[in-house]
Amino acid sequence: IAGSRYIADLCRQRGYKTILAGVGLAHLAAWMAAYYLRGEKYDVDLVAEIGMFGFLPRPSDPTVFSMNNIESCKMLAGIEAALGVIAGGADSSCLGVLSAAQVDKFGNGNSTKVPNVFYITGSGGANDVASNCREVIVFAPAGKERLPEKVPYITFPGGNVKTLITDVGIFEKLNGNDTFTLTGYIPYGTAIREEEAIKGIKRLMCWDVDVAPQLEKVDLPSYEEKMMLRLFDPQGLYTKM
Repeated sequence: IAGSRYIADLCRQRGYKTILAGVGLAHLAAWMAAYYLRGEKYDVDLVAEIGMFGFLPRPSDPTVFSMNNIESCKMLAGIEAALGVIAGGADSSCLGVLSAAQVDKFGNGNSTKVPNVFYITGSGGANDVASNCREVIVFAPAGKERLPEKVPYITFPGGNVKTLITDVGIFEKLNGNDTFTLTGYIPYGTAIREEEAIKGIKRLMCWDVDVAPQLEKVDLPSYEEKMMLRLFDPQGLYTKM
């Protein structure tokens, strides 16, 4: 929910008109943001890498390539059009939204493997999205295994990754820096106050993270936001509330 607000704000501020979202929490957040923006008469088009363009997701099926959403598409193209034309190009104005198993302090993402331990899944279109979109937001849960100082395998590079959304805080690359700064915290458990939240967040990370001088406290979800999320994911396949 925090991520969906961030996506909507970014579209308003920077004029993004297309959002290409990957699987998992990434597309749920993008779906919610698209509905927020449409409700404000801000025209934004959702894109899925298989070529679905301009769709508005229907309730009950949280899979990114749900066939329930086909009829709402403005256009059905192909992978080459989605990843090569809409996401890429010299004048790309597409916002990429991805999920990852691991993200390091530079924004490099790993969703492929932990060497000599296990295979995760693979790149899919993640590398195309991260390399070609003008700006990328990545979702990953907090934890030392999830946020290493350096990922053991780079599924996609972090050059265009400007924001990391976790379940405890929001991290951004400020002033052209190539590493993240904590800019917002999400109250969780007993970590309600700012000082407690910062200490808790730092314990969940493998690098010394900078903290913005004015840290934002993310508001708790509203009833309407929780209901929208439950409509998209009623069985809690991606979310637990």
